[in-house]
Amino acid sequence: MLRISFLIIVVFCVSLSTQAKKVKLTVLQVNDLYEMTPVTGNKYGGLARLQTLLNQLRKKSKTITILGGDLLSPSAIGAASIQGRNIGGTQMIDVLNHMDWDYMTIGNHEFDSGIDFKARVKQAEFTVFSSNVYQADGSRFNDVKDTITFKVDDITIGLVGIMLRYDEGKKNLSYKTTDQFEMASNRVNYLKENGADIVLAVTHQSLSDDIKLADLGLDIDLILGGHEHENMSIRRGPKFTHITKADANARSVFIHDISYDTNRKTVEIESKLEFITSKYKEDAKISALVSQWKKKAFDAYRAKGIEPNQVVTNSTESLNGLESAVRNNSTRLTEIIANSALHGFPNAELSILNGGSIRIDDVLPPGEISYYDILRILPFGGEYSEISIPGKSIISLLSEGEAKKGSGSYLQYANVAKVGEKWQIAGEAIIENKIYTAAIASYMLEKGGSGLFTLSNENAGIEKTTSQKIDARKALFKELQTTYGINQL
Repeated sequence: MLRISFLIIVVFCVSLSTQAKKVKLTVLQVNDLYEMTPVTGNKYGGLARLQTLLNQLRKKSKTITILGGDLLSPSAIGAASIQGRNIGGTQMIDVLNHMDWDYMTIGNHEFDSGIDFKARVKQAEFTVFSSNVYQADGSRFNDVKDTITFKVDDITIGLVGIMLRYDEGKKNLSYKTTDQFEMASNRVNYLKENGADIVLAVTHQSLSDDIKLADLGLDIDLILGGHEHENMSIRRGPKFTHITKADANARSVFIHDISYDTNRKTVEIESKLEFITSKYKEDAKISALVSQWKKKAFDAYRAKGIEPNQVVTNSTESLNGLESAVRNNSTRLTEIIANSALHGFPNAELSILNGGSIRIDDVLPPGEISYYDILRILPFGGEYSEISIPGKSIISLLSEGEAKKGSGSYLQYANVAKVGEKWQIAGEAIIENKIYTAAIASYMLEKGGSGLFTLSNENAGIEKTTSQKIDARKALFKELQTTYGINQL
């Protein structure tokens, strides 16, 4: 009798072992994708190279592609206008459609000026999802999913999309967001209650907010982040939840190999940061499509009298325009841009502009600088205005900008320095009751202060001294040639 029982137990165990299996899935994570072509002097990135990696992954295993927000803007190609309408992200959607992309969550730059978000989502052949972004009236966007679920063999994977609270304090926006942490908790629980074996949170928010999300201890197996533009890989929270972010513009991507044990119901994830370099040959189909879009944009600029291929000058040094730099400190490139504003107005004693106006997010190596590089640096164009401003308001404004480190409201300036705790103009302490003349980005005056209270304060004593404005791109063109010399054709 004992022998029979033992045989039954053995047979039962063998039966269980044959039923259990490991289901495998690869996730390719990309975030903050503005450029279709390689960056940093052709060293990193490029969607044609990315397609080659993707082809390799798809041959080896089931592969899902996920973009962590910021696709539609900003870029020099997207800012080009055809028949009076900006290309406005159409090019990015088209290329991702041809790459057979799978999923994308929403980033704040999907709603930039000149972007028709609804039209772009309708154009997408991949799925756009967000759990906490709504239309301004509180209803959901028609073509944006709340959450995503899909099956791989016998398991169900759920995706939650979360965007930062970008709408706070801003009016007349076409969208609004709910509290991202409350919504993440609600949607993660919903997915688990409805059978999700694995839950991935795809976020577009600051690292500090990603950490706060991990600290909630939700049933999230992996947080795929975006927004910072720099690669990161950390574990936080009571469950040591893994948070990953890749570099912007596909300089790098994360490859996540996920394995799910259907018997033990456990998840194993191996994550690798992969740099997209020339070791990946360009996929011919995607390369041709990218070239077509670049030609359309260049032809559009030429129709307006701008030759993108014109060599402006030859620089003798690297010019750092990475977002992580221009929103946190001064670089050689920001010095040149700020000087271009200062020199545009002979009476100006200082210049001030918001770091968020510099959008190249790249390092230009020494050598030729083309007009296309200027378009990449300042894709929104813009102008500078001359103002009179009391010293007290200058101190307030500069201090506000300093406190905005890491954001687009962080200020770049010329002829200004901080020595100890004191602000100086041209080496002299700022006198509070003196009226100064300054060159300033017109956008900051016209858009409610660009997040800076001093500029929106009616009592700040700020007045325009002239209706004249200086074109920011033309000013930079001139300053580059003044700095490095006029290119000899």
